[in-house]
Amino acid sequence: MRPLPLRLLPALCLLVAGVAAAAAPAAGGKAVPATAPKSIAAPLWEFGLYNFVASIPHYPGSDQSQVYAFPTPFFTYRGKYLRATREGVRGIFYQGPYLETSLSLSGNPPVNTSNRARAGMPGLDAIGEIGPSVKWFFLGRHPLDQLYLQLSARAAASIGFSGGAQMRYQGLAGGLGAVYLNRSRFLARHVRFHLGAGLNFADREYNGYFYNVSPTYATPERPVYRSAAGLSDAYLSASVQYDLNPRVSFGSYARWDTVADAVFADSPLVKQTNNFVVGAVVILRLFRSSTMVSSDDFE
Repeated sequence: MRPLPLRLLPALCLLVAGVAAAAAPAAGGKAVPATAPKSIAAPLWEFGLYNFVASIPHYPGSDQSQVYAFPTPFFTYRGKYLRATREGVRGIFYQGPYLETSLSLSGNPPVNTSNRARAGMPGLDAIGEIGPSVKWFFLGRHPLDQLYLQLSARAAASIGFSGGAQMRYQGLAGGLGAVYLNRSRFLARHVRFHLGAGLNFADREYNGYFYNVSPTYATPERPVYRSAAGLSDAYLSASVQYDLNPRVSFGSYARWDTVADAVFADSPLVKQTNNFVVGAVVILRLFRSSTMVSSDDFE
């Protein structure tokens, strides 16, 4: 039976909330014990390497994946008015006990000409996305346990380097999801985990970048196709991170995506409705500030 992500989303969000309720004992209606700290001490800034290996599909709906393995530098800053973490720049517009605005970042790796569904078509440049995001912490913010809904909207651009650096606008994307982050349950073991579920949407231009087939590249097996705007995919994700010491952490990540009810599900470039992303990471914090600050970020 074909998955129905629009009908599954409330159940997935309830699953996230249910895991949150089971993992953290209630205390005065809050998701963490009353004795838990409201903030934790952390370095003002850190610089390090995010070394990861992951198997990522060429694009949602592709039946081919590629393994990526390389280090990525990261910079963390925990200022009073500006927060920068591996999730992006946060707290620029507003940060309160229940609401937070931030810059949402996302993207997709390049798709080369080895993709069988796109045989004879040009490769696709990497996509970078950036835009505003709003988080609603309906149980309140806390550094150890966080449960929130996130609404984001991002402008997308393709980034290519053939014949010189090129950047082209490719439309708008965004999403709505529920996220649960937990540290209190396994604090003594230096373990934290994440669970998320949600839906992603995009306009006609963004969906068309991946799923349109122009008359030039049409074949009897790959007819002309033009995507509409609307639902892109539904997803369920989870990750676990173990902090060996303040400078070294290990983690693993898994995500399930389905495009079964996406507006482009009938594109000839969609070869399967379910995709899985799995990966592992080693985080090395090479340099850090000697100045410690009070932080309520889960990071």
